[in-house]
Amino acid sequence: MFSLEDFVREMPKVELHVHLEGSVRPQTLLTLAMQHGIALPATSAEGLQEWYRFTSFPHFVQIYKTISACIRTTDDIELITREFLAEQARQRVLYSEVTYTTFTHFQQKGIPFSEQMAAINRARVWGRDTLGVEIGLILDIDRSLTPEEGEITARWAVESMADGVVALGLGGPEVGNPPEKFERAFAIAREAGLRSIPHAGETVGPESIANALHILGARRIGHGVRCLEDPALVDELRARQIPLEVCPTSNVCLGVAPSWQEHPLPRLIEAGLYVTLNSDDPPMFNTTLTQEYLNAVRVFGFDRQQIEGLVRNAVQAACLPDDRKAALAAHIEARMAELRARLAPAAPASAYAVLLRRDAFEFIRLTPQLIFVRWFRTPTVAEGMQFVKDVEDLLNAVPGPTSFISDLRRGAIKDVRVIDKLTSLPAHPHWAHATAFGSVSSAVYSRVYERLAHQKGYEEETWPSFEKAIQYLEQQQPGLTQGIDWPSVLQAPDDKR
Repeated sequence: MFSLEDFVREMPKVELHVHLEGSVRPQTLLTLAMQHGIALPATSAEGLQEWYRFTSFPHFVQIYKTISACIRTTDDIELITREFLAEQARQRVLYSEVTYTTFTHFQQKGIPFSEQMAAINRARVWGRDTLGVEIGLILDIDRSLTPEEGEITARWAVESMADGVVALGLGGPEVGNPPEKFERAFAIAREAGLRSIPHAGETVGPESIANALHILGARRIGHGVRCLEDPALVDELRARQIPLEVCPTSNVCLGVAPSWQEHPLPRLIEAGLYVTLNSDDPPMFNTTLTQEYLNAVRVFGFDRQQIEGLVRNAVQAACLPDDRKAALAAHIEARMAELRARLAPAAPASAYAVLLRRDAFEFIRLTPQLIFVRWFRTPTVAEGMQFVKDVEDLLNAVPGPTSFISDLRRGAIKDVRVIDKLTSLPAHPHWAHATAFGSVSSAVYSRVYERLAHQKGYEEETWPSFEKAIQYLEQQQPGLTQGIDWPSVLQAPDDKR
């Protein structure tokens, strides 16, 4: 059965916010370090993959600096560009606008700008001719540079407008480096007809976005998610339809949003803002562009139309001439139509039987072996006791082993007396497995699962993300969750009641 997730994996895509240096894979970093005699924190690709795993912003900066230090020659630049293009082709990303910090490699290693561009363009031609994927370059200014150094980057970008450069960007630490620091650099770019696409509104609030718009003349905003803190700014962004390059996993890792469940992506769309979906620094945040789309389906219940809309937004926001943009859009629409024809019709809501509904929760049978628990709110003690009794009654009624998955986004059992009652349930002969997702502060609810584990003799888990909860169930019972229309199941309770 060709599912919505299959559709996401197969659909053609466009990406507007991804860093070339931030896309270097651990194996490639190891290769470069060995060639240049540079010591790394690990000596295997597996060890580097673990080191890549995000822990904090200083750790993120350390990784980025290490990657940059290992890029020593034009051959290195061509290699990382080719590998980036190959990965984009694997994900069906037909066109990418790639941010590249050229001044760093000139300043630290003395690689002339012209030679850097020649290396990237050799790879760019190879990607177009061999893989059928293309890139445009956004040369970005590191905010820690001086204004004068920023102007050098701006002039380089203008020189290469006919050689693959599509915009001037601004990246690096926002704190202490406001957009106005590089007002002259962006004026140079704009006067030459080069687009302004700075990062803003990530680690600094809406004032950073406003200044990027009004001082730097931004045509798109990298990130921009903190605009929601200023209603007047939201109104302006909506009225002008300024595209936002939203990177949810990056935002979660860097602490801009506490979790995927609490990421403002749905609120940005509901506010009528122009939103695109992107990966930022994929291996450093353990994500891909495809994964960002899959998370939007799994966490927020986005449907096919919403997913296609995000792809179309990226196409129209791309810095391409009108004729190339039209050709890309037509190609993507034709491929989307082919995939749409293969997509299995979504199961109607009635296909999932509501076994029992109470004021605080409901039970929905998804398959003969799996029951979904939806919480409408945190229950009282009496309601929690009723929940335990209801689970026991369901176990008595089912013919064989049954698993449970609970959605904790709107409520969860926290009273210790109810938890004590719950610990008797795994002893039931029809109890198979249980997991839960959506608990941002899950210490209390984890206690439930620790006690269940003790009773049953194996590990049960509660996860912040829906994806990890599903992975857990699939590890325990392969195939248990296959064929379920999760967007239908996960839609808001008010839509189901």
